[in-house]
Formats: sequence, C-alpha cells, structure tokens
Amino acid sequence: NKPKLIIGQAGKVYGLQRPKPAVGASIFSDDKEESESLDPSKLAQSQKYKDMMARKIEKEKAKALAQDASIFDYDGVLDTIHKDREKEAEIVKGAKLKREVRYVPALLKITEQRKKEDEILFEKRLVKELEQEEIETAGTEKFVTSAYKRQLQENKKWAEDRARHDAKLMADDVTKKEGIADFYVNMLKGKNKATGLA
Repeated sequence: NKPKLIIGQAGKVYGLQRPKPAVGASIFSDDKEESESLDPSKLAQSQKYKDMMARKIEKEKAKALAQDASIFDYDGVLDTIHKDREKEAEIVKGAKLKREVRYVPALLKITEQRKKEDEILFEKRLVKELEQEEIETAGTEKFVTSAYKRQLQENKKWAEDRARHDAKLMADDVTKKEGIADFYVNMLKGKNKATGLA
C-alpha cells in the first residue's frame, strides 16, 4: 500500500468554483419574492428585471440620440469613411504622378554626351580609313551628301560648345585659384550659389 499523496490543504477545494445559491430566506424579510431577487439567475429571468433593463436601454438610446442624431447611422458613417479613403488614395496617386524623377534627366544628358562622343570617335576612325583608301585610290572623285555635311557641322558645333564649357569650368576651378580675392569677386558677381543669384 502506497501512501496517498495530498497536494494542498486537506478539505480545501481549488479551482474555479460557482457561487452557491442562498439557502435560507432573508433575515429582514419574510417576502419570498425578495429572497428570489437575491439569486442572479432568477433575477435575470424575471419580467420586472427585463422591463427595467428595457427602460434603461431606451433612456441611454435617447441620451445618445440627443448628443448626436446620426449616432446609429452606421451605413452613412461607413460611406463617408470610404469616400475619405478614396480621396486620400487620389491625393497619393496625384502626388506620385507629380513627383519628378530625380536622377534620370541627368543620366539622359550624360548618355547623350557619350553618344555624341562615340559618334565623333567613329567619324575620326572613318576619316582615317578614308585617308588610307585615298592613298590607295588616288585621283578618284569624292562624293559627300548634304546630310553628312550637316552632321559634320553639328559635330563641329558640339565640340566647340564642349570646349567652351570645359574652359569655363577650368577657369572657375577653385583649386587653381590663389588668395581670397577670387572668392570676393565670385561673391560680388553673384556666381556663388550662397548668394542665391547663381
């Protein structure tokens, strides 16, 4: 025989316990109806309690309607919420459309410059090849189309603009300037971005 293991105190009941209904009648009253009112399960079932709760609910409903007439208009509120969300979505969509790409224009500009440089290099190679052919085939006629002449003029103009731009950058290069006099000249002429005039 193994001894029985007892956990806790003897005679003590652990866990969730339901309240026991009142056994005797009320001390101060002999009225049976009032003794029943002490039992919550019977109280909730009584018609008197149901009527009292209905009146209380009606009063609360009237108070709420007095404060806000559209308090029970759930569909109307839901419609306004949906309309507000749609407006916000349109604003966000419009903002996305208005937002400009930050780096793409600069990249496109650089790409155009590189294409132009590649065209010029190709033309130089072509000219060298033509000079080599000219040596081989001396005395033949040369034909140049108007489109090719126009392209050569555009390339020449672009190269001049590029050279002028590079010269300007070299002239404004602060690492090659000496003294603070050039700084003041830039400030007076408004070339400096800090003045807000550049």
